[in-house]
Amino acid sequence: MKKWVLFSIFLGALPSGAIATEHFSLGIGHYNNDAFYYTDKAYFDGFSMDLGAYSDLNSSHFLYLDAHLYSTASQSVFAPALVLYSGIGGVVMSANAFRDFHGSKEQVWGLRLPIGAEVLLDSGMSFFAEVVPTLFFASQQEYETTAALGVRFYLY
Repeated sequence: MKKWVLFSIFLGALPSGAIATEHFSLGIGHYNNDAFYYTDKAYFDGFSMDLGAYSDLNSSHFLYLDAHLYSTASQSVFAPALVLYSGIGGVVMSANAFRDFHGSKEQVWGLRLPIGAEVLLDSGMSFFAEVVPTLFFASQQEYETTAALGVRFYLY
């Protein structure tokens, strides 16, 4: 019961940070061909932020927050907008998530450097792909590069 309450509070609090944004979306991503996760993205004037969360609602969880600089590639009236971005962020993984994805059993945090592209459609949908070099800080530092594909729906 406690996990459902925390999960509900977490999801309910996410849109409250979107008040000052130019655009805000909710979506789902596929992390490194291993798991589906929640993602939202908010565009501000000159930068964007991305929050992602994964949980198996048992003991495997991760949470990340990234800040990006972005640029919109030139577009014609009939083409979707292409947004290129790169940034910096952090990730926290539970011991079980780190074991599931990396083989070691300890809670860790890491430094992320996401590089990606997002195609924004007129319908409010978007598709994104990113590559994320990550340095994990644990008893032994571990480096990995992951990939993510996903879809978002922009509320405004």
